Amino acid sequence: MKNVILLAAFCCFVSTNLHAQKENKWLTFGLRAGISTSDISADDLMVINSDSANELGLSIKEAKYGIHFGAMLRIGHKFYVEPGLYFNSNTVDFSVEEVDGFGNTVSTIRSESYQDLDIPLLFGLKFGPIRLNAGPVGHVHINSNSDLIDIDGYEQKFEDMTFGWQGGLGVDLWRLSVDLKYEGNFSKFGEHIHIYGQDLNFSDTESRFLLSVGYNF
Repeated sequence: MKNVILLAAFCCFVSTNLHAQKENKWLTFGLRAGISTSDISADDLMVINSDSANELGLSIKEAKYGIHFGAMLRIGHKFYVEPGLYFNSNTVDFSVEEVDGFGNTVSTIRSESYQDLDIPLLFGLKFGPIRLNAGPVGHVHINSNSDLIDIDGYEQKFEDMTFGWQGGLGVDLWRLSVDLKYEGNFSKFGEHIHIYGQDLNFSDTESRFLLSVGYNF
């Protein structure tokens, strides 16, 4: 319900300004879509179930390309503020090694996908068609789908909202825009993972590049 309220509030804010922006170059509404690629370099995790002496090894095999789409409102001209709201989805493959009490090992590859609402608030400078911007971003967790749930003792406990930052450059050509941003996060990747009652996380935070194309109204 909280996610729906956030989306509705943003849409109301945008629709209120659509007519005014036609008469005011200081307001620009735009739609954006693109892809992202994640970089997670982290140590492997090893978990021991004290009740059964089973061991489980978990490592990141591959962070796949993600997609995002949404809308933004740019307020200002040479110096501007740009709030946005974007749906983001990405997938990570894990290498899993399960060792039972007799030393038997089973290795599998399991995927986990995540869907978030990204809410950046960027501050920027514009030099002709070139833009430079940076600012904080919030990630509101919506949903996830995981093959890891088949592991005995696995639980997911996502935070409602996590935070990071974005910075990058963009180019405006007529009504078209192209943006390339780098994103860092303040939370370590895997903080949602709980196995055998133990709170786990990898040793690295997730970073990614986002490439977006858009149309400005």
